[in-house]
Amino acid sequence: MSEEEKNGIIAPIPVKVMFNVTPQNFEQILRMTPVWWEDIKPKLDLARFIESRLRDARSFYIWFYENLHNMTPEELVKKLREEMET
Repeated sequence: MSEEEKNGIIAPIPVKVMFNVTPQNFEQILRMTPVWWEDIKPKLDLARFIESRLRDARSFYIWFYENLHNMTPEELVKKLREEMET
């Protein structure tokens, strides 16, 4: 190693990288992070579990977002029970 290499300066160099993000590679990137496993995936799994048991998920989501800011947990549970009755 030359004297210049030993005494070199390390400096951040701004780099701009452009790439296309697809849903598949976005999810792959997220899976490499703790936030995926600790925060995102558990919520998705719970939502998928509930959604798979709803008679009409679309109408439930419409109701949910219309009432999101003023409903109580009890009202949500009641609505879920109504939507899951067969």
